Amino acid sequence: MKRQTPPAQCPACGAALARAESGPPWCPACEWNLGAYDPRVLPPRGWRWLERFGHRVAFRLDRALYARLSENRPTRPELTFARAVLVVLAALLYLADAAAAGFGGYLLVQHSSFWEVNLGVALLVLALVLRPRFGRVPTRSRRLDRARTPLLFELVDRVAAEVGAHPPVHIVLTLGDNAAIERCGMRGRTVLRIGGRLWVAMAPPQRVAMLAHEMGHTVSGDPNRGLVVQPVMTTFGRLAEWTGAERTLHVIFHPTRPRGNIFALFGELLLWAISRIFLVLHLGFTAIGMREHHRAEYLADAICVDVAGTDATVGLMDLLLHAESVERLLYHTALHRQPGHWRGTVEAFLHARQHGFALQRQHSARTISLWDSHPPAGRRAQMLLAWPHQAPRLTLTDAQSQLIDAQLHSWIDAVHRDVLGTRDFVERRTSAARPEIAARLAAQRSEPDRSRRADLTAPRRLDL
Repeated sequence: MKRQTPPAQCPACGAALARAESGPPWCPACEWNLGAYDPRVLPPRGWRWLERFGHRVAFRLDRALYARLSENRPTRPELTFARAVLVVLAALLYLADAAAAGFGGYLLVQHSSFWEVNLGVALLVLALVLRPRFGRVPTRSRRLDRARTPLLFELVDRVAAEVGAHPPVHIVLTLGDNAAIERCGMRGRTVLRIGGRLWVAMAPPQRVAMLAHEMGHTVSGDPNRGLVVQPVMTTFGRLAEWTGAERTLHVIFHPTRPRGNIFALFGELLLWAISRIFLVLHLGFTAIGMREHHRAEYLADAICVDVAGTDATVGLMDLLLHAESVERLLYHTALHRQPGHWRGTVEAFLHARQHGFALQRQHSARTISLWDSHPPAGRRAQMLLAWPHQAPRLTLTDAQSQLIDAQLHSWIDAVHRDVLGTRDFVERRTSAARPEIAARLAAQRSEPDRSRRADLTAPRRLDL
């Protein structure tokens, strides 16, 4: 049977088709076939049908949201039917938690039967699992001291004032490549976390954009970040992980795996089935809340545009879109250049590839799934460019940025050492591999391995 040659023109509008490194072609003009499932850009989740379903639903929701918000920019949080459903589900979950705790305690106190006592213990454990998580406030040793780094705190305070949000109570500097803001503790203290690898790669306007986006999360009305709804969005995913959702049937029945007794195998299969129930519930709640969560992300991007301007925000999204390439670039740059020069290297790298940005932004929509906590960075860049262009209200000059870095020199030096350590580890592992192993790894990269342990609940991309 002859292999069918893909068409060169779009059957819907007649425009020329675009092709990526993998996957079927699509039409840049009308986005025909853009939502085609491509297993090479989506990690395995254990069930092929679940991967297809998650991608199809997420793409449809994201495409509808993009079509609506690209024409009508979000301005404030709204009370929608999906948000009301999530609040009701959260209330039911809280009631179930309280009922499990109360009835479990009653069985332990009032009954002495073996089965009733064990049922009471099981209900108390269930109530403990379903309890709300407030998060831990970072210890004093991990918090950034305002007295030692006043310039960064001053910049964060200025950005928060422009956004109309309260500045974070604590700032934590990490060695990672991401940034996040969250509420921790019973009092809901706001904690801003900044990754060093991301910070040193950003230009000063992009640093303002990153801070504005994170501050925007505190006023965007994201249901996933609220204490009321957050348990609904995370509890069943956590239960799926605890019951072994990352294990596939290929792993359980793999020929090289040592065999135990039949009862152990039955127990694994039972946990596998239970984990799938929790996983389906998790995906259902995620599908309900995905539109609201992504809308809140786009609203945070709109706030970011108001403060940092369109150019800086789009530049930040393009940096996130090419995060893997930038990370590899830093590995090679760190050996012979100091962190102060990394930004120039990253800017030159992205500038040399900007001719292909339009197609790469559009192709990123194919990578979306229900497991993703954010819209694709390329889709977000498209949204920003669809809105009216805006100049920045708050600017950060190179001189001001260098003064901030001077006060953070110990952190930046630690980031440099961490990048060098990661680079040396990767090089040692690569050089130690035999040619046949390298060939086998290349073959595995070209076709997803369905037998390896699948990541069923964790988000996959670098996002803000």
